[in-house]
Amino acid sequence: MEGPPALKLWDHLTGWFMTETGIDNSTVLQPTDRSQYAFVNHARWDHGVPRLWLRMFTKPSFWSFVQKNMNENRTGSMPTLCGLA
Repeated sequence: MEGPPALKLWDHLTGWFMTETGIDNSTVLQPTDRSQYAFVNHARWDHGVPRLWLRMFTKPSFWSFVQKNMNENRTGSMPTLCGLA
């Protein structure tokens, strides 16, 4: 993927999230004006937050691959979780 470093990192990590958490509908939304965020990743899982967290945080590869890459690129995330009404 061409573009800013944060989007290159997102593209690099996407396969892990698809394989390890079952996500199949992640979409990158880029700001049209000045923003403190590089982009917003809009995604939906078909299961609840506890199951998602178990699928992510109990895997050693989350820490050795995902978190390591985010730390090396001085990048973080700010999840906003919403439930269906």
